[in-house]
Amino acid sequence: MTPDMNPLIVTGSDQQYFEVLWSFLKSLKYFEKTRQIDCVVVDAGLSLEQKEKLENIGVKSAEVGWGFSFMNIFNLEKLPQHMKCLTARPFLPTMFPGYSHYMWMDADTWIQSDRVALTFLTAAEHADVAIVPELHHTFEYLYRPNDAARASHRYIYQSCYGKETGEILSMLPVHNAGVFAARAESPLWSEWSREMGDAMTRARFVNCDQASLNFLIYNQKLTAARLPAEFNWVCSSQLPHWDREEGVFVSPGALPQRIEVMHVTGAALSQKWHDIGCRQGGTIQRSLLSPFPQVVLEKRVAD
Repeated sequence: MTPDMNPLIVTGSDQQYFEVLWSFLKSLKYFEKTRQIDCVVVDAGLSLEQKEKLENIGVKSAEVGWGFSFMNIFNLEKLPQHMKCLTARPFLPTMFPGYSHYMWMDADTWIQSDRVALTFLTAAEHADVAIVPELHHTFEYLYRPNDAARASHRYIYQSCYGKETGEILSMLPVHNAGVFAARAESPLWSEWSREMGDAMTRARFVNCDQASLNFLIYNQKLTAARLPAEFNWVCSSQLPHWDREEGVFVSPGALPQRIEVMHVTGAALSQKWHDIGCRQGGTIQRSLLSPFPQVVLEKRVAD
């Protein structure tokens, strides 16, 4: 980090997602540079035991509100608490003041190198938000206009912005809101909170965070520093490959690169073991979650 950087990494989880959150935190604490960055977990329904476990490794948990003042239009008693992880994102500097930069990482992500945070934070110096488009030559759904993933995007976009605008946005690469970074003074926060609030009131559902952020970027109301797909590898779009020689996950295809951030979403998260193609040929059975032992007080202790 540069001397004037005082960043915060934020994620969030409920009780059922804790194993996945723990995978993320193990990777964060494994690498020295990210170990030195403050991290807070949005408490979306954690148990007391789980919060104590976080505290034992130096990670804070925080109970937060829904962010938006109009949330009474929804039935909050029935709204899952984990949805706070969506509505909290445009309010990070307000919820956790005092930091120069904020980096959000979904709990179902984890890092494979020490350079992830610095890369995002440095990129955020030159734009309103540093983020990764879901754009790689092996993502097959990009070549199929009627793919289920595109249909899902289209439904959310059209619910937020109408049929015509929604159709256009659904055909463009999605900037994935599961991993991003921005300066505390970035216009991202005010623009996003306003746009997401408007989208939520029109659509009448909560998960408008990614749609509203993409709307702002594509309408040039926010500038984006775009990073390669390996900095937020969406495993449900394409399973990674494994490099036997290096002992890391890599992107598939003709030009494999080390994956910096694994994002184990959707169907990829629904099973524990996967048959993974190897860069050197053949397959190997592996979990897609972090293999790193937990680091506590500079002593590595395996779970």
